[in-house]
Amino acid sequence: MVHEAEDDVFDTFCQRIGVQNIREYEERQMKVAQEESQARLRFDTQIARLTHQYVFSLLSEKQFDYFVIVDVD
Repeated sequence: MVHEAEDDVFDTFCQRIGVQNIREYEERQMKVAQEESQARLRFDTQIARLTHQYVFSLLSEKQFDYFVIVDVD
């Protein structure tokens, strides 16, 4: 009964976007949102890893420069 009421309310919308009913639309949207969330997490993880590598390389260079300066004296 609830599904029938939903189908009646969203019938025009569903026809316009090419889905059988609003539940199919919601399922598709949820899947897209989950995929976007996973992609964003992978992106954020990669940015964090690259940032850490960059900071480490900067610190390593400074330590190397420090040791070279100390060894010269």
